[in-house]
Amino acid sequence: MNILIVDDDASDVYFLRALLQDADARAARLTHTETLTTAAQRVQEEQFDIILLDFFLPGSQGIESLRRLREHAPDVPIVFLTGLKDDDLGRQMLEGGAQGTSSKGGSKARSCCTCCTTSLPGIGRGRANEECKM
Repeated sequence: MNILIVDDDASDVYFLRALLQDADARAARLTHTETLTTAAQRVQEEQFDIILLDFFLPGSQGIESLRRLREHAPDVPIVFLTGLKDDDLGRQMLEGGAQGTSSKGGSKARSCCTCCTTSLPGIGRGRANEECKM
């Protein structure tokens, strides 16, 4: 599985990598970018199975990031990651086309990473996988 992590916080990326390894995704290839612009370039160069997208990025955030990335990767499942605990925000991301949302840290992020690595075929574009929907 080829996973793109789009996050500008090195400690969050370290945490995600550790969670993915714990979720038995050792066979996964992890690619990290810090900006949406770089992520857009990477998805044009390489096929990804899933994108883990931070809510706040330099120069872009939230639904704007999702829409811009969707232009370059219309069929790749995207899971939004955020440090905010806001159910309305999560619903907006799902309605905007994300396949899932997760709070950074704790068991919810662990559950989402496990879901993404074990249930990827069950994630349909524009519909949240219930295990990932936090």
